[in-house]
Amino acid sequence: MNGRTALAIVALMTLTGCSQWMSDSNKAAHQHWDQVRGRIKLQLAQQQFEGGQVDAARDSLREALALDPTSVDAHVLAARIALETGEIPAARRALESAQELSGTSPEIDYLLGVIAQRYGDLPAALSHYHRAVDRSPDSAIYLAAEAETLVAMGRLEEALELVRSRWTDFEGNATLRLLAGDVYATLGRYEEAADAYREAAGLAPNDPQVRAQLGAALARAGQYPEAVAVLTPLLEQHPDSPWSARLALGRAHLHQGNAAAACDVFRAATQREAGRAEAWRWLARAALQCGDRITARSAAERACSLMPDRRDEWLLLGYVCRLQHDDDRARAAFERALAVGPPDPLLYCLLGESLQRLDRLQEAVAQYRRALDIDPGHAWARQLLAAAAGAPRPQP
Repeated sequence: MNGRTALAIVALMTLTGCSQWMSDSNKAAHQHWDQVRGRIKLQLAQQQFEGGQVDAARDSLREALALDPTSVDAHVLAARIALETGEIPAARRALESAQELSGTSPEIDYLLGVIAQRYGDLPAALSHYHRAVDRSPDSAIYLAAEAETLVAMGRLEEALELVRSRWTDFEGNATLRLLAGDVYATLGRYEEAADAYREAAGLAPNDPQVRAQLGAALARAGQYPEAVAVLTPLLEQHPDSPWSARLALGRAHLHQGNAAAACDVFRAATQREAGRAEAWRWLARAALQCGDRITARSAAERACSLMPDRRDEWLLLGYVCRLQHDDDRARAAFERALAVGPPDPLLYCLLGESLQRLDRLQEAVAQYRRALDIDPGHAWARQLLAAAAGAPRPQP
């Protein structure tokens, strides 16, 4: 090989290497540019998703993944979108792709918990949420998810202990206080529920749901003046508030001896929720305390028509008819109450009394004896039976 040939070979090798270097450099630059464009598309998709534009977010995300299929955040967003639209298998696949790229993360654990919960696998959901909390202890969302799962599993005291252990860490978080209030209320610890809801209301003063729950807990706790103070303006400002808020306000008025105000509350409830038997039943009870037997009768009849298989409605109707001296309708109502529920000595006494007023003495005696068969020491049944046998009839 002469010198000229050697120089030519060296020159060719140099040019080839330079060309390869330039090719690799161009490829890297192109890949970097695609990643930049992918991040821009991902940001747009995230904004669209947070704004409720799910279809637009899915389209933008598809472009983002085409530009940068290695983006963990893009796969996580794909899972969130799939969960929003009920595509659970797609959500799981997206999270598996994210894990393959970067391993796990608190958000991935959280979303896996959501998926497990959708499938009803509460132990698995709890495990995922617990790992998310361990990895991101400053997230109230993950903590609330773990506590809510404990509640769903019936482990109420554990849920309370978990939330209360982080109470000071999340002093500005209303969600955890709402959750604690719900658990306390479920346990029947209404004063503690009211305390938790009161804190939540202080953190979220414009949230009508929080105020409704606070008012209901206050009424349950017997703190009636505060319940009225909370619920009256709430219902004026938000007439679409849940029935539980109206029930609590009406009950608070009744306990304070303000039957007229209770009537107004329950009358408004029946206008908004005409198909709710409980609203009509409470209107009947409030009307009785007001001395308005006509309204009480009408409301009780409506409650019975809506819930013909509930004893309370028929018992109330029978009692109203008894006060109106409509003994035949009272008899029919008491018979229906006995037909839809277990034997009750009080009902047998009421039925027997109605029969006796209708001059059906032997049938009345049979009812008094049925009452005594259930409860041999039932004082009123003994008095009624003695009176029916001819002894002076004492007052029941």
